[in-house]
Amino acid sequence: MESVLTCFDAIALIEDEELYRAAIQHFDEGLFYTASVEFRQSMWKDWYERRAACVQSWPENGEVWRNYHSPSEEVQITVRVKQPEDFGMFIRFYLEGEAYSGMFIGGEGRAKVNLPAGEYIMKAGTGNTWYGGRKMFGKDGYYETFTFDEDGTETYELQTGYSYLLTIYVNQADGKSSVGSVEETWENVRE
Repeated sequence: MESVLTCFDAIALIEDEELYRAAIQHFDEGLFYTASVEFRQSMWKDWYERRAACVQSWPENGEVWRNYHSPSEEVQITVRVKQPEDFGMFIRFYLEGEAYSGMFIGGEGRAKVNLPAGEYIMKAGTGNTWYGGRKMFGKDGYYETFTFDEDGTETYELQTGYSYLLTIYVNQADGKSSVGSVEETWENVRE
């Protein structure tokens, strides 16, 4: 029996190839999660190997991103995370509504960052598949905004001349942390 390629099959192949090419472009731009999703959807050529290459090695514990257009640093904050070794946490610090700094902590560890004094919102993502600082753990991660009192206040003022320690315990079953928090969407935590 002869195989017949229908018009619909030809259109699907063209769309798969276009999606594959878009995935390559997103990979080259460092948008590893987006590329991973597109490679899987395309199922074109070597999509499986390319999708696997989208998963990135964890960075060293510490600051991995900073807004260098912001004021000088005056306050030190140490974040200590107690979590399973195959989990990582990415914390993004927002100063006056703008993302200022991002830190990564893999497994059970700690990291320090110097920040300017001011009122902060702290958002975090937790997961075990890392796609880089822009996309963090993708849509499969758990994301939250930390709260700092019984009223659920999401801002915390870091004052000049003080050092701060934040200790977080992560639940292995769901990735949620022990600090007060509200669940957040991935879209509201990523850049």
